[in-house]
Amino acid sequence: MIAPKELLYHIVRGTIGEVQPVAKAEILKAANTLPCDRGDWGSKAMMIFCDTYAKRYHNMDYDPASNGEYPIMQRIASLSPKIVFDVGANEGNWSFIASKLFREATIHSFEIVPATFELFSAVTAGRDRIIGNNFGLSDEEKTVEVNVYPASTGFSSLYEYPQHGDSTKVSCRVRKASDYIAENGVEHIDFLKIDTEGAEPLVLKGLDHYLSDEFIDIIQFEYGTMNSRTQFFLRDFYELFGSKNFSLGKLYPKGVEFAPYDTEDYAMFNAYFGPNYIAVSNKRPDIIELLREK
Repeated sequence: MIAPKELLYHIVRGTIGEVQPVAKAEILKAANTLPCDRGDWGSKAMMIFCDTYAKRYHNMDYDPASNGEYPIMQRIASLSPKIVFDVGANEGNWSFIASKLFREATIHSFEIVPATFELFSAVTAGRDRIIGNNFGLSDEEKTVEVNVYPASTGFSSLYEYPQHGDSTKVSCRVRKASDYIAENGVEHIDFLKIDTEGAEPLVLKGLDHYLSDEFIDIIQFEYGTMNSRTQFFLRDFYELFGSKNFSLGKLYPKGVEFAPYDTEDYAMFNAYFGPNYIAVSNKRPDIIELLREK
């Protein structure tokens, strides 16, 4: 059996010639010369091969142990963060690990679904620095209907995931993020992590004036297929964080690739390529360098 790397080498050499650095235009030209017959098994195999490779290249990986999430937490730990927010805490694994890595931090965790919050409470039991809240953060205080799927607690969302089958609608509570911050006397957030299955824009909107380069150092949020339903796309995140004086980049296994929004980059138009992005206050260039992809 031909190894994937050897197979790719043969494909490239057969279309471009000897493998060497080439211009993007040459690569595109070569790709367009390959046979593409939808009824041919070879063409389908090539499509599967390229699609799978593209997902890996763009880090479409939801495992925090391999997609860069846990390694970036280790870098952030060197900053000795004091206040951390985990919005969309799910069963509590992220909060638990954060409490072990961030030894001086108070972690404010928010899980909206009551049944999932029970699991969260069991996982984080005995961790005094974790403050668990059985409500979500949003742009106003109200009761919302959350779609809960039997396949995974991680799929729970304000929006429907048709591919996950039928959901049970559960009435849950959300509070305005800025109200919570004010009522709890939070003076600064070192690290804000948001994983709310499409509700990330509502959380950010609810921060009001607290969404500033002075008040928050680091924000991590999830971006992916759900944004095709919320209609809040990557360009919208770039514009929002740019207006607040944050640098934005995608998280990879070796760090964050900070880059401006590129209208010629196909992946930036494609919500399929996720899952995590990180924004850092431009008033903390030291953090930007610390988290930058090595």
